[in-house]
Amino acid sequence: MTRSPVSEEQVPFLRAILAAPDDDAPALIHADWLEENGQPERAEFIRLQIERSRLEETDPAFVALRRREFELLRVWEKEWRREARPFDTASRPFERGYLRSGSFSHLDRFRRQAVELIDRVPLQRVRIGGFDQSAHGLETLANHPATPGLTTLALRSRRFLARQMQAFPRCSPERFRSLRVLDLGGHNRIGSSGVEALAGSDCVRGVVTLNLGGNDLAEAGLRALTASSCLTQLRALGLRGLFLTTAEVDALDRRGRFGELTRLEVSLCSDDPFAIARLVQGELIRRLERLDLVAHWYPDRLFDELELVPPECLRSLRWLGLEGVLSVEQIQRLGRAESLEGIRTLRLNRNALNDEGLVALADAPLLERIEHLDLTFNSFGSPGVRALIESPRLGRLKSLRIAQRTTRPIIDALETLIRSPLKNQLRLLEVAYSETNAGVLRRLANDSTMILRLRPINQFGLPATAGLGWEEPWRIELDPPLDRGDTWDHAPSLDPSPFAEPPEFSLASGGGPLRLDARAAAGFAEALRFHSARCFSSGTFAPVVVASSPDL
Repeated sequence: MTRSPVSEEQVPFLRAILAAPDDDAPALIHADWLEENGQPERAEFIRLQIERSRLEETDPAFVALRRREFELLRVWEKEWRREARPFDTASRPFERGYLRSGSFSHLDRFRRQAVELIDRVPLQRVRIGGFDQSAHGLETLANHPATPGLTTLALRSRRFLARQMQAFPRCSPERFRSLRVLDLGGHNRIGSSGVEALAGSDCVRGVVTLNLGGNDLAEAGLRALTASSCLTQLRALGLRGLFLTTAEVDALDRRGRFGELTRLEVSLCSDDPFAIARLVQGELIRRLERLDLVAHWYPDRLFDELELVPPECLRSLRWLGLEGVLSVEQIQRLGRAESLEGIRTLRLNRNALNDEGLVALADAPLLERIEHLDLTFNSFGSPGVRALIESPRLGRLKSLRIAQRTTRPIIDALETLIRSPLKNQLRLLEVAYSETNAGVLRRLANDSTMILRLRPINQFGLPATAGLGWEEPWRIELDPPLDRGDTWDHAPSLDPSPFAEPPEFSLASGGGPLRLDARAAAGFAEALRFHSARCFSSGTFAPVVVASSPDL
């Protein structure tokens, strides 16, 4: 069964994949070659993952493809990961058949290692964690042999990235010809001058997703963005943690050449109650398909404005995420808002939502149209979850995320779900996991067809018995632990689709990869062999490492 890593004959196929980042045809041609040259399982795996990447995870066909992928990986994963040796591959997911992503702690490490990796894997998604004091770091990156093939680039350097941004206009656009996702979020201190340099560079002409969350852009930086003649392809913009004033929202709302934005993540200023009104009354919100809004201080003002907006003005909006502190009355107002009749995905994370609030949500007319509901990191317990599960308004619901930092209050609610028709309707359920609720989750998994996404209560991993008793481990996923924070780090869930559901790249606050100890990894090995490709820890594209187990 043992075969050598990538042969020289395969290098042209890998280069062809890198040269056509938006086209799966080169990968499928490579699959045909593999099948003709004695590797039918590898060829099948590439085709399966490409097919699955085109489906929503709530699609029944998605689940069937996952099952076959798991069967292939159980036998072949160790061998296929040898493609990237001698580099560590345990933390890299297979994406559309290949190991496509890598995380490098410093630009110098990327410079040394990536030049070899591109002859072994089609390296397309990269996170670089640091730059030195030289102002030529970005130019060094631009001139690297791996850079023309990169579709996603995440840069983190709190001390020197503002200086690096000034080099963007001097770089050759040809070196960034494949770039679609640029993630500069996370307190990089880029500032207005850095944004102005970025917005004036031809290197970003192909960028469709830009994350600037956590940076101090000010009004001048936002005006530079909206006036840019180079960001005409931009569809998704992350501005979380900027806390925009009315003037800054006004700058963002100016159409100019910046008029095709369909997704926005934004935080509004606590000292400016009129910023919400400017956002809701503006032109930009009428073009959005997805809005993630952080407005902790004036939620009533938000609902006042929403009630004044005619439904036809927000007909494009399909995804709404609200983060704040929502009262029962505000939940009721949200549920009655006629302007939100087009919403299909509702995200109410971090709202201190208690049982009374969840009961109010369960009775909301808005819920009848919701297909994906995310209630992670709230304060409700068993009565609220039970009311939600028993709600007659969930006829369209496909995925439900209710992970909290404790499991005890919702065990009997999960028992209710086992007896509910909703169990057979849901395609995905995300919940917290510990030894306390392991038994009821195992029963739920073995008695339904849904995918269970488990989030450990703490970063010390799972108990050694966690993997015992799962009849179909391919339907179990493991996400970052709940005590490492929410899946946001002043950054959207970046995806080159862009932001397609399900998000392939979750973010989590905190540093370093999650590591399970040997006992935990051995207990959960069957499921995690497959799902190492789905799990990510801190940093935009740094996957969870299932470490220290020889079985993995």
